[in-house]
Amino acid sequence: MIKDRIAGDKSAAQLEREAVLNAMHSCSLFQDWSRQIIAQLAPYFRLDCFAAGQIVVEEGAPGDFIGVVVEGKLIVRKFNSEDAQIELAKLFPGRLFGEMALLDGERRSATVAAIGAASVLVFTAKSLEKLAREEPPVALELVKKIAINLSKRLRSADGRLVDYLT
Repeated sequence: MIKDRIAGDKSAAQLEREAVLNAMHSCSLFQDWSRQIIAQLAPYFRLDCFAAGQIVVEEGAPGDFIGVVVEGKLIVRKFNSEDAQIELAKLFPGRLFGEMALLDGERRSATVAAIGAASVLVFTAKSLEKLAREEPPVALELVKKIAINLSKRLRSADGRLVDYLT
């Protein structure tokens, strides 16, 4: 995992900041952003690690953060009308999840769990509010990127639904 690869006599806060920066630099969401902008954003993120099988978010639970898969794989599941849990997707590094809960404050629409060891960049609603107060242009760009990502997923889902219905 990223945190394990950063060594030396550094404080936990320094290690965390370096791990977040490394994760952000390797993430496709931030690919076209300058190192300066990523450095401005980094303090608003944290890096969480999950063991195989560990639940990251649970369907129906309150949601207040977006996650970006950095390492490992996650699985997305949702209960159907017959109360069976159906696999919706597997998330690989670079994929976002939780956009809807971050933007609308509603409960989680699906369960996300780690398939194996995984690390996730986490950005909370409180961080978004703080970023919007402290760095409004950066906050706007981040929200636009999140919205574009969500729009792409919605368009893809629409296409799959049309294929299913015809």
